[in-house]
Amino acid sequence: METSQNKNYQSFILFFAWTASVMSIISRLYSGIDLVVIALFTVLLDIAINFKQIKVEIRFDFYKYLSLVLIFYGWILFTNAYSVSPTYKFEKSLTFIANVIFFIYPFFIKKINFNHIIKYYTFLIVPVTIYFIYMKSIIWSVDSEATEMFMTIRNTYLVFGIHMGIYFLLLIYFKKNIFLKILAFFLLLACSARGALIFTIITTFIYFLINNKIRKFKANLIFKFAALIITCFSIYFLFSSKIDSLLTSSISRFDSLLGGEDGSSLERVHRLEFAITQPFEKLSTFLIGNGMGSFGILYEQVDKRSYPHNIFVECLFEYGLIGLILFISFFLVLFKNFSLKKDIFHLLFLFVFFNALKSSSITDLWLLYGFAGGMVSLNYKQTENI
Repeated sequence: METSQNKNYQSFILFFAWTASVMSIISRLYSGIDLVVIALFTVLLDIAINFKQIKVEIRFDFYKYLSLVLIFYGWILFTNAYSVSPTYKFEKSLTFIANVIFFIYPFFIKKINFNHIIKYYTFLIVPVTIYFIYMKSIIWSVDSEATEMFMTIRNTYLVFGIHMGIYFLLLIYFKKNIFLKILAFFLLLACSARGALIFTIITTFIYFLINNKIRKFKANLIFKFAALIITCFSIYFLFSSKIDSLLTSSISRFDSLLGGEDGSSLERVHRLEFAITQPFEKLSTFLIGNGMGSFGILYEQVDKRSYPHNIFVECLFEYGLIGLILFISFFLVLFKNFSLKKDIFHLLFLFVFFNALKSSSITDLWLLYGFAGGMVSLNYKQTENI
């Protein structure tokens, strides 16, 4: 996989695949168009186009990783046979295909221009995120048709938060403009996505620590940092009323978390407790789980999308110990060669992996599998072309 300064269409397709979920939130609201489906078919089309043209030697290890993904997918399909979910199990089974496709796609990419990907984030995702944050800040104070429509998507803040975290990490890794970093971090904070904010900070700290960047701070950087702090306080002083209105939701969510009265966190604890304890009630559910898509109907008595907000606990609940072992095997092999000193994909994977331990469902792992595919595919490219 080459990175090039020349513009190439595969960089945009990769960006589109990564961000279709966040752009689709707005597109579905105003046009009913699902960009996620379009992104998936675009990726499939590009794989088909490059299937015979790709000039990459794919070694045995690629098939090892792909086999682990497909074996796990085969097992979760098998659990449909005894799942208590009447219909949702079929939707969930179909949705998981996206994870497989996004894992495979990086192997068929000839060039990636991350400068262009950062620009796409800056000019497409940042404005959409600003619009989302603005609407979220006025939703309870302004009565209009637009705010009434927005009520249906106000709880999608986590998607925006994760992508602002990815944007911030891209800016950090490629040493982009400090003001873009400030903007990305402010938008991340204003999104009210607590997990994404915390994991962005943790991932950044780990990256700096492992790459010895913390030790390399020089005197001039201290002055730059002081100037940055002064600038931020000055901006806040001049626009404090507007900034406060944008951050009200984030501040209240952190206050409720620290105060121990956060309903969202308590609900997740209840979900985790149920998902961890229920499989141990019978040997069969412990070994093979309750079946695909069963969490919703067993926990909420409704056959719908629902999950315990931890991918490993979800595996144990729905696919049992066998499914959990198959799922973990992929990550054990992946982490065997993991290093934040290798490339940007390792950094992005770590960030999304942290978030998956708190917020994601098995069917929401497009980014996780996509970044994993980037990590693995770089092992099969000529290093001088990277």
